[in-house]
Amino acid sequence: MPKYYDQREIASLPSRDLLRDLLRAPLALVGLKGHPQPYDSLLAALLTWENPDQPPTIALLQQRAHLKPARFRPTLELLYQAFLDALAAEKTVIRCPEVTHCFIIPGQHQNQLVWCQLARVPQVGENVELDFLWAVTGRDTYFVENITSEYQEGKITVYLQLAAGRYDPYYQLLLARARFENKLTHSLERQLDEESLRAWLHSAYGVTKASAPVPDVAARRSRKNR
Repeated sequence: MPKYYDQREIASLPSRDLLRDLLRAPLALVGLKGHPQPYDSLLAALLTWENPDQPPTIALLQQRAHLKPARFRPTLELLYQAFLDALAAEKTVIRCPEVTHCFIIPGQHQNQLVWCQLARVPQVGENVELDFLWAVTGRDTYFVENITSEYQEGKITVYLQLAAGRYDPYYQLLLARARFENKLTHSLERQLDEESLRAWLHSAYGVTKASAPVPDVAARRSRKNR
């Protein structure tokens, strides 16, 4: 399997970005322990850092890893290269056994989050009935507009963005077209409720409601005389 990043490419990446990635995959870093390497002291310092969302300063890491300033950056690059090699190896180093789902439900004034665990994940376009948030949303019928899965070490979070009403493929096609053509801005879309938005789309694309077909007079008479 070819390597997609080599040492020369890593040398061009910011130190803060490299540290951020390493701190967010502690299990992968643990797998690098056990064989003496030039980056062992830096590896140990990162594994004992308690706040992955706030990387330590380079000065603090140099102190904890007992690295001179001139050696810190080369050592960090060696560690990051080993990290990428471990991820690309056939042996699994990232595991996400825990799966959590989150419905993002549009309310009358703001979105409402509902965290849950689902035995089956509804797909995009699938209708969803939720009848326990009527007071804040004003409805109980939605459909899945899009799905985003966030993969972090140890868990997967699946976000299901719901939209009000039932899924209408033609309406969704017009909506996507209006967004793509920049006819429908985000600010305008936020101002319109579902009924107003449908009316706006009909007007923007010259869609007219077809009247009900009128049966032929001769055909009506024929059925009546049977």
